[in-house]
Amino acid sequence: MKPLKTHCSDWQKSWGLGTNHIGKLFLDELNNQFIWKGHQQGRHGQVWNKGQEIHFIVTLEGQIKITYRKHEHDSLPDMAEVMGAVNRLWEMQTK
Repeated sequence: MKPLKTHCSDWQKSWGLGTNHIGKLFLDELNNQFIWKGHQQGRHGQVWNKGQEIHFIVTLEGQIKITYRKHEHDSLPDMAEVMGAVNRLWEMQTK
């Protein structure tokens, strides 16, 4: 079975502010956690990191608990984008 994935980026909200995340969110059903993989692009493309990977769970209260970061500086996209992607993956899982 292919892993469930969906787009999860905030470039459309923060272009030019230095917080542009471009990536995808995966659902790891085996470990019951989410994995965000992508890049963070700096202001006007001046910075492009070598790739980010963040593993996290979402509590029943809707809080995010990060369990793994590929690099210390890795950060998730805007929380509204993350929770929207989480909800899409949960819907895909129940179909």
